[in-house]
Amino acid sequence: MGGGRLWPPSWSAPRVLRWGAGRLRRLVLSKRAAPADDLLSYLTDGALTDDEVTFMGITLLVAGHETTANMLSLGVFTLLEHPDQLARLLADPSLAEHAVEELMRHQTIIHAGPTRAALEDVELAGEVIRAGEAVTVSLVAANRDAHRFPDPDTLDLANPAAQGQLGFGFGIHQCTGQQLARLEMQIALKELFRRFPGLRLARPARDIEMRDTMSIYDVGHLPLLLGAEQGRTAAPQRAATVTMSPMISSVTFRDLLNASPAREKAEAGLAPPMRAAKPTTAANRADARRAKQIPKSRVIIAVLMEDSFSSIGSVRKPVRTSAAASGPPRQPLLASPDRTCRSGRLL
Repeated sequence: MGGGRLWPPSWSAPRVLRWGAGRLRRLVLSKRAAPADDLLSYLTDGALTDDEVTFMGITLLVAGHETTANMLSLGVFTLLEHPDQLARLLADPSLAEHAVEELMRHQTIIHAGPTRAALEDVELAGEVIRAGEAVTVSLVAANRDAHRFPDPDTLDLANPAAQGQLGFGFGIHQCTGQQLARLEMQIALKELFRRFPGLRLARPARDIEMRDTMSIYDVGHLPLLLGAEQGRTAAPQRAATVTMSPMISSVTFRDLLNASPAREKAEAGLAPPMRAAKPTTAANRADARRAKQIPKSRVIIAVLMEDSFSSIGSVRKPVRTSAAASGPPRQPLLASPDRTCRSGRLL
C-alpha cells in the first residue's frame, strides 16, 4: 500500500466505496460528538441519521469531483470535434460562460434525475402510472427538447437558450456546487486552449473510448497532442492522456450496509445491516410483488422541461431512455415521497 495508495489495488470498486463510507461515517460520529465550524457538523445538527449524513457526504465528494472532471474531458473532446466552435472560443474567450452551459446541454453527462414513486394512480398522456411505480426524468432528452432549444442537436456556444439547461437540476434540489463547477470549467477551458492553441486529438475521434454504461456519460481515455505552448518557441509535439477513473455503480448507502460481507463491515466500521439482502431473481421479485413489498417492474420515462413535461413513454426493464417527442407542454406529475399526484398537478 505504498506510494500514497490508501487501499490495496486488488480491492473492487464497491469495496473501496464501503471502506471510504466507513471512514466517513466515523468522521460523522466524531462531528456529532464534538461539532466544529464545517459542513458535516452542520448536517449532524438536525434530524438526519448517521447513515443519511454519511451518504450525503459521499454524494458531495463524488459530485464535487467526478462530474466536473468528466465534464471537462467531455467538453474538450466535444470542442476538438467542433473546430468552428473552438475557433469562436479562441477568438472570444468571453464566450466561456455560454460555452459551459451549451456543452452541458449538448453533452449531458448525468442521463437521469432522481427516481420518484407515485403515491396514487395517475394518468399522463394516455399512460397510467400506478401507485408505487417509479418515475424518473431523462435529463439528456430534456436538454435536446426542440420545444425549448431550437436546432437542439447543433452545438452553438453562443446559444442563449442554453442558460435553461438542466444539467444541474431544477427547483429546490439543484446541485449545491453548481457555481463552483461552472467557474472551474470556464477557467479550465479558457486557460487550456489559451496555453495550448494547437491542442488536438492524438487519434481519430472514432477510436476514443466513451463510457455510457454508468450513471455518468464520459470519456474513458482522451489522448491529446498538446502542440507548442503559447509564447514559447516551437517544440516537438508532446502527448498527454486524460484518463478518467471508473465510476462506481449507483448504489445507496443502505444497499452497501445490507450487501457487504460482515468482515468488511467490521473493517469499515459500518453499522449492522438493517436487513439481509436477497439475490435478485425472478422468484424473489414475484414473491415480493405478492407480498406488496415491490410494485410491478415498470418504469415511466418522462422528459422534464423546467415546469412541464414534453413527452412520456413507458418501457419494461431494463430501462432505455427514449428521445423527446413533439407535443404541447404538460403539467408535472412527479411525486416525491411527501407529495401526492392528483388530477394532473404536483401537490
